[in-house]
Amino acid sequence: MDEILISIANKITDTSNKRKALSKALSNSGLKHTIEDLNLGNLKICGVDGGFLKKDYHGARIILRRAVAVCFNFKDGSLESCDYLPNTRPFPEPIIVDPEISDQEFGIFSNLKREELELETALKAVEKFKPDILIRDGSIVLHPSSIPLESSEVYKDYLKVTELFKLLYSECSKNGVLLAGAIEDSKGKRYCNYLLKNIIEKLLDSGDEETKKTVAQNYKILENTNDTLFLYYFLKTGERVEPMTYNFKEEKIYTVYIKSVDYDRPLRIDFFSDKEKLNQNTKNITEIIYKISKHNRNYSYPSVLVEADARAKLTEVEIEHFKSALAEKLGNNPTLLELRREGRQL
Repeated sequence: MDEILISIANKITDTSNKRKALSKALSNSGLKHTIEDLNLGNLKICGVDGGFLKKDYHGARIILRRAVAVCFNFKDGSLESCDYLPNTRPFPEPIIVDPEISDQEFGIFSNLKREELELETALKAVEKFKPDILIRDGSIVLHPSSIPLESSEVYKDYLKVTELFKLLYSECSKNGVLLAGAIEDSKGKRYCNYLLKNIIEKLLDSGDEETKKTVAQNYKILENTNDTLFLYYFLKTGERVEPMTYNFKEEKIYTVYIKSVDYDRPLRIDFFSDKEKLNQNTKNITEIIYKISKHNRNYSYPSVLVEADARAKLTEVEIEHFKSALAEKLGNNPTLLELRREGRQL
């Protein structure tokens, strides 16, 4: 067993050393920028997060959802007050789904209903709080796994969610609200692919001999590395990379990575911007999120979203309470029987 562990540890160490060597070779290539330490002044910073649970029973599938918007109101750089929408602990909304819907469609439908409520809450927050910036937990683009086939029963729900995304972009733009999404555990490879396609070849052609040698020996590590693993070594605390377009379909959506604390991975931020305002919006968004994401040396995440998560989070106890209350109304009814596989004894 020890030999296996040593072998695995050596492999991980070797891979990490290659990332370190490559990041050092790229460090003087003008690919990163220092984030200025912003005074938050009188900013209003809004965060939106949702709580979500789903459960299968014999005759029904149950979804519980809620979403909370939190608005931090700063005065002279200090947090003065905090507002909530709809309130500090909204009652979760239940949705009953036909048990005959396929597992795949139920998964997509569940994600769409979660997005729907969070987007509706974000729109209400823009209207009520008129913040300087609104930060979503997660991306501001629907994940491809939540896009159903046009023939799907839940396609109409997808169309509604896409319209809500467009409306959020429009309302934020119209009201001068910066719009961003913080992705807590991104495993994307967009930045590593960018380096492979646009930077590595140039360095191999025009870099100094030592840089060329280091890059040539280590650049293939990018093919099997996600962005945050590489950027953990590449970025120093208080630095960011250049923004990248999210993809060719989303013309006004950009992605940037920032490193807010010493002992956590860089944070991925997706944000909305007109091209002519890209430099200024990148600066403003990264400075604000950096400022509110560096309160713990081991955990980098916007504090306004930490608070929103605490208010929106759902637990298994809550879905059991809902089931019990519903069972009282139904009486002796098999609809809410647990699935047999849930009751298997090992």
